[in-house]
Amino acid sequence: RLAILTCLSSIFGLLVCSGCSESIATGQVASPTVAVPAEFAELADAIGSDEPLSDAAQTPTDVKEAPDPPGMESVVIGKIDAGDFAAIDPSEATFILSELPAESHAEDDPDHVDNCPFCQRKLANAPKAIVRILDGESPAKISVADLFGFSEGDVVMVSGNARFDEATGAVLIDASKVHRVR
Repeated sequence: RLAILTCLSSIFGLLVCSGCSESIATGQVASPTVAVPAEFAELADAIGSDEPLSDAAQTPTDVKEAPDPPGMESVVIGKIDAGDFAAIDPSEATFILSELPAESHAEDDPDHVDNCPFCQRKLANAPKAIVRILDGESPAKISVADLFGFSEGDVVMVSGNARFDEATGAVLIDASKVHRVR
C-alpha cells in the first residue's frame, strides 16, 4: 500500500511540476517554454509582464478618439489578429492587434459576434493597432512568437506610447510592457 501511495505521489509531483520549466521571468506569460536567444533575454525580461497591466485597458478605437495629444501613455487590449494577413512579423518584434467585441453587448454568448450585424460592423470599422517592441530606435530583430511565445488569436495588453496615425488609419504603439491575457 505504501508503494502505491509513493508511486501516486511521484506521478502527481511530475504532473504539478511539468509546468515548472516555463520561464515567466522572460515574459512568457502562461505560455509553453520558449528558448529566448541570449541577446534578447534582457529585452524579454524588461518588456514581458506576468501581471495584467491595467483594470481599465483601452481599445484601439478609444485611442483613436482620445482628446489627449498624440503619443500618450496608454494600456491597450486586443487580439493578435490581422484578418486575412499574418498578424505577427516573423523577422521583427511587430504585431497587429484587432479590437475585441464589447463584452457587455454579447452577454456571455460566444457566438454573438458572428450573429450580430452591429458587432460585425463595429469591429470591421475599428482601427487596427500596430505594436512595436523596440530595441533602441527600431523593432527588435526577433518575432514576438520567439520572444514571448505569442501566437495569432492571443488576447494581449500592451502598455506604451500610443497614437493614432491618420496616414495609415492605425493606432501605433511603441510597447514598454506586454502581457498575455489569454
